[in-house]
Amino acid sequence: MSSSQTNPTPAGPPTSPEEQLNRLLQRGMLIQDQDAAIWFLSNVNYYRFRGYLEPFIEKPTRNSIRPFLAGTTFDAAVERYIFDMHLRTLLMEAFSHIEVSIRTQWTYGLAYSQGGGKHAHLNPNLFGSHYGENLATLKEDYRDRGKKLHHYDFQACPIWVISEIMSFGQLSRWHNDTGLDIKKSIARHYQLHHRVVRSLLHPLTLVRNFCAHHELLWDRTIASPFKLPTRMGAFPAPRTFFNETETGKLYNTLVVIAYLTQAITATTDWSRSLLALMNQFPNIPQDRMGFISDWQDLAIWQG
Repeated sequence: MSSSQTNPTPAGPPTSPEEQLNRLLQRGMLIQDQDAAIWFLSNVNYYRFRGYLEPFIEKPTRNSIRPFLAGTTFDAAVERYIFDMHLRTLLMEAFSHIEVSIRTQWTYGLAYSQGGGKHAHLNPNLFGSHYGENLATLKEDYRDRGKKLHHYDFQACPIWVISEIMSFGQLSRWHNDTGLDIKKSIARHYQLHHRVVRSLLHPLTLVRNFCAHHELLWDRTIASPFKLPTRMGAFPAPRTFFNETETGKLYNTLVVIAYLTQAITATTDWSRSLLALMNQFPNIPQDRMGFISDWQDLAIWQG
């Protein structure tokens, strides 16, 4: 491994919002209202904001000061920051339905449908090869925070309580280690193939965590693209909803989230809200998010 990989460039000295503004000006950014820009920089950490600046910066050269593309405005970068903030808020609304529903289906499948009872999570026969490590992590988390909230000893705690103290990432790992019959039962509830649901949970967890921690999301490539479904409820030809070329872009995840919220809530409210958000910000380059042409006309987005 090279020294540049193990030893990143040392951080420079701290800078004030006024100094940050001057550096942006020196690199060619157009800033119409400098007082408003300083106020923005005093409320948004520059380290966080710089991810929204990157698409406006010229490609790296030997010059250590990378200038902005001609005509780049501060307002354009702020617009993307605000759009991303609204997008994350909208996604967290969707996850409030999706996460709770998946927890409920997993709990119901283990405790009732498969007859595992209230302590199904303590039965290794219902799980696969990762049961031991998943249980050890769950015990540790329950000891650190679960018992303070729920007062049961771990061995006495029922699965419908245990599932509520799991992180979404933990739930994803437990689901994927659960027996095939239960995974199929969960998938049937959403009218998806069980392999699609299995492949979905990790990328959904990533997106959910980006939202929860207020991280840049809008043009991010998701590290773990999921298996594109060939069946989604009553929708004909659902593969046409997806971008099959750039499978890791956010758009494909938005399609699945739109479908799941429709399946869970029996409304298209969330889908319509996303359409409204995209229309509210027409300057956002949708291709950077993986949107396909004429996506608004697809059945998944129609109310």
